[in-house]
Amino acid sequence: FLPSSSSMSTSTNPNSTDLPPNTTRHTLPPESELRLEVPFGITCTVTLRSGSADATTAASSSKTTPPADNEIINGTAELFGAELPPSRPLYFTGTKLAIFTWHGCTLDVTNEDQLDILYVSEETDCNVAYVNTHAQLEVMRDESLGCLVGNPQQGGGGGNNSNNSNNNNNNGVT
Repeated sequence: FLPSSSSMSTSTNPNSTDLPPNTTRHTLPPESELRLEVPFGITCTVTLRSGSADATTAASSSKTTPPADNEIINGTAELFGAELPPSRPLYFTGTKLAIFTWHGCTLDVTNEDQLDILYVSEETDCNVAYVNTHAQLEVMRDESLGCLVGNPQQGGGGGNNSNNSNNNNNNGVT
């Protein structure tokens, strides 16, 4: 199944002089993913693009370490939740991938003409749903922990012989 051309929102620049042969550059918008299917026997390389200090795209605010020398990262991307390293090629064969970006990024892909499927999808609501679910679970954990720590137990439980302070029956002792 190949997506219609209207759903392909990737911008490529195969004629760029700074690209190695058989490499295509894809610029992904925020909250989108590059989906590709690499057949067995074909090796595809994906590289998170980084630029020079005069690049127009600034480093992502989620980046925790400063870029090396005068490099500025052109966005961030993740593969199954693991952040892609900048300027380091990742090699794939015989697999299906979805490289997601929260803030947008630029990726270089090799052997694109030999891939079974390659397209950019902005229909990635499940990633946002995962983050929302995680946030809701974290709130529930915090509320549950707040009930256990620092708050005295409200109400008593147990039968007449449980020696509970809320038990009005003092078992015949006056």
